[in-house]
Amino acid sequence: MKFTHFAAPDARTLDALSGSSLLRSLAAPQAPAVNIGETDGTYHITVELPGLSGEHVNVDVQGRTVSIHGAYPDTDAEHRSLVAERSTGTFARTFQLPLPVDGNAVTAAFDKGILEIALPKAEESKVKRIAIN
Repeated sequence: MKFTHFAAPDARTLDALSGSSLLRSLAAPQAPAVNIGETDGTYHITVELPGLSGEHVNVDVQGRTVSIHGAYPDTDAEHRSLVAERSTGTFARTFQLPLPVDGNAVTAAFDKGILEIALPKAEESKVKRIAIN
């Protein structure tokens, strides 16, 4: 059995698909890849955002909720795409952390397409050892 639907399409097929919702959905923005970890006092979030800079991304923190959102610029708008695999448009990721964070102490750094966010846990959520008399 020959699986022709995996074959590379010719130019006529690409022209026919250029307005299809299937092709648009395949090229739709993907949620950026995220890693979340923690140390004793801080949550750490690392987000892959290749081709972007800090001006394209926003980070919002409220209580235990962290939202990362922004937009990929449409750099190919001046010509007709034959294959469009790079993301364009907006993206958003929202996470509920196990404990509240200190929103005033959150830091974020962007380097080579990697966003690193440090979210110190709120003082009231840290473990307190009680001395026993």
